[in-house]
Amino acid sequence: PQQPSALSNVPSDEQIRSQSSDLLQNASVRPNTQTTHGVSSSSSADSEPYDPGMPMDAYLRMASLSPWVPCPDVVARRMLDVARAGGTTVHYDLGCGDGRVNFHALDTYAVRRTTGIDIDPSMIRRADDRLGRRHPRPANVEFVAADLLDDAQASDLWTRMGSSDSSPGDTVITCYFVEEALQKI
Repeated sequence: PQQPSALSNVPSDEQIRSQSSDLLQNASVRPNTQTTHGVSSSSSADSEPYDPGMPMDAYLRMASLSPWVPCPDVVARRMLDVARAGGTTVHYDLGCGDGRVNFHALDTYAVRRTTGIDIDPSMIRRADDRLGRRHPRPANVEFVAADLLDDAQASDLWTRMGSSDSSPGDTVITCYFVEEALQKI
């Protein structure tokens, strides 16, 4: 019998689109009650995929690649497993949202450095808030607000992603986007 693929549990693009639509429609009524990276949160602010003061159509225009949908922990771990992330890895998460994939990379895979990039400054604030609750605060994590499709904002980031910081190690880039967003990148 054939062994299942390492990616057999990764959702299809259609499943991701459906989950994205469901989350966006129900964002204000679905509180997050999960414990993530040792910090439990049940506030509705942690589960809302965008600033509730922003009109939905404005948010969707701003989220040019993909609206924020929390990456399931099993998918985050699978991405980092497939990439063989480890102690020499420099990790970048495109569309990092609240930083959950970055924290998996740091905590579970002990990467050398991890950077989360998101177009939404409120998501970067959320990721920085999560980082700020750690003591001591790790020096090898950063979150950057930038539009990856805007050369003026992202050219330095793309250069960094291609360089591995001139040190030995691997560069791993993760993202949890629908297929259309991947084609834009």
